[in-house]
Amino acid sequence: GRLGAAELGAAGIGIAATYSIAKLFGDPLTKTSTSLVAGAEGDALLSSVIAALALALFLGLVQTAVFTAFAPRIVAGFGASAGSPLAAPAAAYLRLRSIGAPAVTLQL
Repeated sequence: GRLGAAELGAAGIGIAATYSIAKLFGDPLTKTSTSLVAGAEGDALLSSVIAALALALFLGLVQTAVFTAFAPRIVAGFGASAGSPLAAPAAAYLRLRSIGAPAVTLQL
């Protein structure tokens, strides 16, 4: 099938929302994990890498939970109010895209 104007607009809202919120998590995570791992040596290096990956996974799961639980509110915050034809498809797209948040956060 082909996507209509509402679905394409909804995807735009979902992409903007995931990018904006992921940016809030990504920058501090990158700075924290870089400093945590860069100063470590030997056995401490392995522990630092594991801690950085665990933190990334945790924040990715938090993003998934936030996107899933608050999708309609997030979409409304990006301009698609509840009565808009964009609201339902944007919230659905946001929830579906949130499944990948842990993997994306781990790649940082």
